[in-house]
Amino acid sequence: MLAEAGIAAEDLHPPGTAAWVALDDDDPAKILACVLDSPHHTARVEAAQAALDEATRAVSAAADWRQIARESFARSSFRAAHLEAKRVAS
Repeated sequence: MLAEAGIAAEDLHPPGTAAWVALDDDDPAKILACVLDSPHHTARVEAAQAALDEATRAVSAAADWRQIARESFARSSFRAAHLEAKRVAS
């Protein structure tokens, strides 16, 4: 692929590196570096999404969030109705 594009291997820099940023935006080596890096980027994004999904499910299952919301709302309502119950530093 590099030979077909007329690019030497030493001219191909990973996207985001200083050498890559220094290339002109229309430099074929810059564009090809992005194309070659895209499967890696896609795999990284998919892995991050899977990890986020797993973490979200773990947090969701960790507690009874409806009950926590009810308790929080009740506490806020009580404090709003009973200003004397407001916590102060001692």
